[in-house]
Amino acid sequence: MLPEDWEGINGLYEKSEDEIAKELDRQMNEFYDKNGYEDNYIARYTRGEFEELFNQDLENQLSTSVYFIKIFV
Repeated sequence: MLPEDWEGINGLYEKSEDEIAKELDRQMNEFYDKNGYEDNYIARYTRGEFEELFNQDLENQLSTSVYFIKIFV
């Protein structure tokens, strides 16, 4: 779902935290508009929230073929 001009996942390394936050908002809205419900994985997480989400993904739904992860410190 990343814009084509971002050149896939590699484009994340050149984007600011603000640009990525805006892209997440766009993706959340686009997914909702298309499907009528939210994708609970498209979001910003604290470290603790991500740890809990990742450790509870027993059905392997978190996949890099669908989602990206970018960590800001």
